[in-house]
Amino acid sequence: IALDRERATEHTLRRMTDWAELQRRYAVVMSTSPLDAPDPAAARAEAAELGTRLASALLPDDVLARIANWDEVALVGTDSIGWVPFEALPVLGTEFGLEYALTLLPSLTVGCLLERRADMLEHGALPDGLAVIGAPVSSAGPLVWNAERERALRENWSEHAHFRSGVGATVRALAELCGGRPAVLEVQAHGIYEPKSQPPAGFALTAEAGDDGRVFADRLERLGLPPLLVLSVCGAARGPLRSGDDGMSHLGGAGLSGGANAVLISGAELKQRATERLNDLVYAELLAHGSSPAQALRHARRELARDPEYAEAFDLALVTVVGIGFRAVSRAELPQAQEATPT
Repeated sequence: IALDRERATEHTLRRMTDWAELQRRYAVVMSTSPLDAPDPAAARAEAAELGTRLASALLPDDVLARIANWDEVALVGTDSIGWVPFEALPVLGTEFGLEYALTLLPSLTVGCLLERRADMLEHGALPDGLAVIGAPVSSAGPLVWNAERERALRENWSEHAHFRSGVGATVRALAELCGGRPAVLEVQAHGIYEPKSQPPAGFALTAEAGDDGRVFADRLERLGLPPLLVLSVCGAARGPLRSGDDGMSHLGGAGLSGGANAVLISGAELKQRATERLNDLVYAELLAHGSSPAQALRHARRELARDPEYAEAFDLALVTVVGIGFRAVSRAELPQAQEATPT
């Protein structure tokens, strides 16, 4: 069903007997950079072939004609079909996530509740600024803190930027950053996955006395999160497929429950440098034009697509927006740098 302000239209997707296998193969291929494959050219060709077949099934010509004049597309209920990186699907001579600003909405009910909550919160003090917590000391292995990136972000956000890293990247520090009411919170940490946890995805921060530093959905939901949560965490969008849970069974859903309007998230393995570059382009667009997260992420993808170092679909399409991604991060005026330059 394609719905806009003017009308709703119903479109019948063709039956595919091999849907489950096709979706599984595409998810596997897209979860690893072709540069890490034994034959990068073959990996790219397989991804293109599988993506074209999926696009013809999920986004047939009549659907593309219906949304031809749209600039933004909210995909509702896609969790029920398993992980499909819609942003990478080849359409109209480009990729879906380069042509349209996309957001994944768990359900229309959740979307209405998020909009209502955001409207109510805007009657109080509005958040601003950026908070980043990352490169924790954990048993999952080291992440290298990018000091040059921190300097550039401080320059762009001035006194509105706050950072915690290394031994200081604890759960207590995360709670303190949230208490400062930033507009944007970025978490850069290793993902962890425990099937017995509900949802099973989490991330590991630095342990301290009495706290192992592990954050799953229940802890995330209690933090009082800012309007935009950026989870630079491998596999954060992984979760079970359960009928009736409104697509909230992963860390993105926990972020929305915890106060965020939108969450930038991925279900795949992320490369630190490419993800940092993508995030910084998003932040620069937020600062320069007050764009919504979905618009800013599309802008970032388009910029990366021009850079040969990051032009792989793997780098462009694996981070998605979940929630009401077309709502501005803050109705307050964000701090303006002379030139909000991406690092």
